Amino acid sequence: MTPHSGCYNHGCEAIVKSTVDMLGKNNELFLYSYDIENDKKYGLDQICTLIENVSEKRIISKWKQYSFTLKEKITHGDRDLEELSYRHKKALFDTKNTFVLSIGGDNYCYTGMQHMLSEQLKCFTYNKMKCGLWGCSLEEDVLTPNVIEDLKQYKLITVRETISQELLLRNGISDSVVLCSDPAFTLKKENVTDYDEFLRDHNTIGLNMSALINRYDSYSKATYRNFYNLINTILETTDSNILMIPHVRQKGNDDLDSISEMASQFQSNRIAVIDNDYNCMQLKDIISKCRVFIGCRTHATIAAYSTGVPTLVIGYSTKSRGICKDLFGTTEGLLVDARKFRTDDDLVNEFRVFMHNEDAIRKDLKTIMPEYIQKAYTGVNSIQQIFNF
Repeated sequence: MTPHSGCYNHGCEAIVKSTVDMLGKNNELFLYSYDIENDKKYGLDQICTLIENVSEKRIISKWKQYSFTLKEKITHGDRDLEELSYRHKKALFDTKNTFVLSIGGDNYCYTGMQHMLSEQLKCFTYNKMKCGLWGCSLEEDVLTPNVIEDLKQYKLITVRETISQELLLRNGISDSVVLCSDPAFTLKKENVTDYDEFLRDHNTIGLNMSALINRYDSYSKATYRNFYNLINTILETTDSNILMIPHVRQKGNDDLDSISEMASQFQSNRIAVIDNDYNCMQLKDIISKCRVFIGCRTHATIAAYSTGVPTLVIGYSTKSRGICKDLFGTTEGLLVDARKFRTDDDLVNEFRVFMHNEDAIRKDLKTIMPEYIQKAYTGVNSIQQIFNF
């Protein structure tokens, strides 16, 4: 499996752990990782063999490094020398009996990863290794002609929602495409008791704020102001507690930074902040004990959905819209597009509608989830058929 940025993004951790669990621990599994030491902290070395993601640059001649860098400068390219090293990475396996899962996630949702993914794909296909793209979502503006050609090289593409599936079909990619749930829907929980006292009356609202909270603001601090007013409204008009839950702890992209700053504005004993860096299974357990959940990070909301917790998504991307629509047939009253905030009370108004429908949403999730979770195994079945796994 490749690439894996590290378990500080607990969504990435959830994908790897749930995938390994579905594939079965009796198989020899390897993971190309950007952060091996971090992954060991979260126990990935106990379930698969960790390999440094990029081979050392010293194996590339100084002349090739220079010519590559010069070409990128002249052509105003944005590729990093790291990508060149993929061309020189030696296949570490018996290529006849190995297949490669390129972890999709949102790698085809945002610009910046596609050159590296292309070099990675060339490396493995050159060594005659069959490749699959695993659990992906895609955005249309990322699908350049070169990216589309790359996608056609995958023997299997598992997409986690129908918006991405339809996008692939429109671009002539159909035979390799299989629709299945995100693997993290199958993730098991690991019991955590640290916040049980705070959660004891089942009247706690779980809240996840992304470190990228203001990236898509339609006006100055629109998302921040909407979250502030939401928290203030909950404190003033309900007796619920608020548990603020970070789900990505990457340096420079740490949810805890935004969460801590927001919590400091209130100084209320009805607000608790999770500042311990729990693993993804522990975070799922904590989220499962919330009355409802409001979240930005996709895999935080997946943890809530999959444990039957009514969830209001603060999202803007294909992945969040697609998963929500596939679950409920609509995003109305279940997803708020942060790019469309026009006033500081838009999120408060959506929250009131959401809470009015809380019981109906919980009932729907109880009905929907067993079959929807089982759909994640469709991807594993396809791997077994295509790769004789």
